[in-house]
Amino acid sequence: MRQIGRRKRGIFLATLVVVALLSGCLGGGTNTPGTYKLTITVLNDALGTPLEGALVEVVGKDLAEQETNADGQVSFSGLSGSLEIMVRSVGFISNSQSVVMDRERSITVRLVVDPDDPQPKEVVGPRFATVSKWDGHYFNFEQGEASLEAGKEDLRLTWVQHGNEYTLIGFDNCNGVRFSVDNDLAYEDPELVLEHFRSVEASDWESSEPDDVIVLDTYDTLILKTNTGRLVKLLILEIRGHWQHDDAAAVDFVYLFLDEVDLSPPVLESVTLVTESDVEITRPIHGGVIEFEIEEDPQSIYFTLNEVAYNNRPLARDGSMVSFSPPYRCLGSPFFSSEFAAGISVYGMNPPWSVVELTAGDEAFYAGFDDDQGYFFSDLFGNELRELPFDKIVIKRAVEN
Repeated sequence: MRQIGRRKRGIFLATLVVVALLSGCLGGGTNTPGTYKLTITVLNDALGTPLEGALVEVVGKDLAEQETNADGQVSFSGLSGSLEIMVRSVGFISNSQSVVMDRERSITVRLVVDPDDPQPKEVVGPRFATVSKWDGHYFNFEQGEASLEAGKEDLRLTWVQHGNEYTLIGFDNCNGVRFSVDNDLAYEDPELVLEHFRSVEASDWESSEPDDVIVLDTYDTLILKTNTGRLVKLLILEIRGHWQHDDAAAVDFVYLFLDEVDLSPPVLESVTLVTESDVEITRPIHGGVIEFEIEEDPQSIYFTLNEVAYNNRPLARDGSMVSFSPPYRCLGSPFFSSEFAAGISVYGMNPPWSVVELTAGDEAFYAGFDDDQGYFFSDLFGNELRELPFDKIVIKRAVEN
C-alpha cells in the first residue's frame, strides 16, 4: 500500500512539473524572470484619438513589428533594459520614445500629421456629410462628425435668416478657397461638374481669414486646410434654406483628403426589390444569380452602393432597356447618389407574368443607347464599374399551391 501511494504521489508531482513547464512555454503565463511586458498606445496628436493601423517596432530587437488595433494599442512581452520604440503611420510624422523596462510599463506615443507626406493613402470613395442649423453646424473632417458645440471644428455653417427663409448659406471658421461652376450648365451635364471638381488640385489652395465667409452654391468645389494641416477637397451637393426643409439651414457635401487617393470603382453592396404593397426585400450582391420570389407584382428595384456615384448603362429586360436613376433629388442632386432605382412594370402582360430577368446587355444592345460611356456606375473621381458583379437578377412569381 505504501509503495502504491508513493507511486501515485510521484506521478502527481511529475504531472505538476509538466503543467508548469507547458504554462511557461505556451504563453499566457508570466514573463521570464527579469523581463517585463510593455503596452504602447498610439494617438493622433491633433485629435487625441486612437490611431489604428500604426506600425510599432522595438528597435534593435529580434521582434516582429506590430500593427495597432482599433484602440491604438500593441503589446510586447519579455522585454528588459533600455529600449527605443519607433512608431510610424502613413500620413503622419514618425516618432520614437525611449523606455527603461525595469517593470511592466504602459506608454503613449502621439503622432503628428505630416502635411508634406508624398505617399497618399488609398481609400474607397469620398465621405458624405451634412451640416445643419439643428443637427450640427460645426464640422471636423478627420472625425467626420457635425456638432452643435464649438471645439476643434474645421468649419462652421453660417446663414442669414429672413423669417422662415435662410439665405447666404456658407462656411466660416475655415481656411481655404471656393471654385464655382455654371449651375445652368451643370444641371444639364453632370460630367461638367465632375470635370471641374477633378481639375481642382492641392496647388490651387489659398489661405483665407477665419472670419471670412465662403458663400456656397450647388456644385461648388472647395479646398480647405484642416486645423491639423491637411488639405481636403469638397463638392457641394445640396443647399437647403427653405422653411419646408426640416433641417434648414443645411448643406450636403462629399469630401476627400488630398493626401489620400481613390483608385477603386464603386461597389454594388445590395439590391432591393419593392413590391406593389411597398414591401422591401433586400439581397446582398454576389456572383451568379440573385433570386427573388414574391406573391404579388413587383413595383421597382434599386441598388445600394458603397459610395456616392452616378450611372450610365441601363440593364436589359427581354431586349428592352431598364434605366436607373437616383431616387427623387437624393442628396439634393438629379445625378449623384449612393442608391439608384428603376421601375419594374408587369401591367397588362398577357399571359400574366411569371418571371422577370435583368441582365447586362451585349455590345449590340448598347449600340442603340445614346451617350453610352461603357460603364454602369462611376464614382466622383472617374473610377468606373464596367462589369456587373452578378450574372442576372431573377424575379419569380410564387406558385400558389
